[in-house]
Amino acid sequence: MTRDAPPRWTVRLLERVLPPEVAGALVGDLLEEYALRARSAHPISVKQWYWAQLIGSAAPLVCAAVARGRWLLPVAVGFAAYAVVDATKVAADAAVATLPEVHRVTGTVLVLIASLVTILLTSYVAARFRPGAMAVLAVLIAVGAARLLVTPGGMPLWYGSILLIAGPLAATAGGALSARRKGRAAFGTTRTT
Repeated sequence: MTRDAPPRWTVRLLERVLPPEVAGALVGDLLEEYALRARSAHPISVKQWYWAQLIGSAAPLVCAAVARGRWLLPVAVGFAAYAVVDATKVAADAAVATLPEVHRVTGTVLVLIASLVTILLTSYVAARFRPGAMAVLAVLIAVGAARLLVTPGGMPLWYGSILLIAGPLAATAGGALSARRKGRAAFGTTRTT
């Protein structure tokens, strides 16, 4: 990220999420406004403005996808992928529970690593069936991790925090790898580049 440009990964994500017929214009306007603000405002306020724009756009983008009628199968595949991830985590947790107390922290770290790898692989497979499924899986992982953070007696704070950040990233990476392998965008649109 430079002073005059937002993080590249957010731009690429927007280009993939937005309908192809409007993606270029909307992303171009956002980048232009970012560059103008970066020249005249404090970097922190520019970043806050940018992230507010992205977060504020999430709900309309989801509503637009629902209105276009392309949501049912990706949601179903995303939930199925989440069930696979959750079942794998439950099995790994059961295995850790059998370890002596001395090795529980190590076991918990291994469960976290196994969960992230499972999220990546499951998202890859889910995106092969339905490209939008990886976005659904990423949201479900984020909600599940947030639930872990607020549940008394749940996972340790460090575990939930890492899962909250790395889980959706792993889901997005799996979907992006699948899209790259298939030669199309991660959300089902055709690539223009």
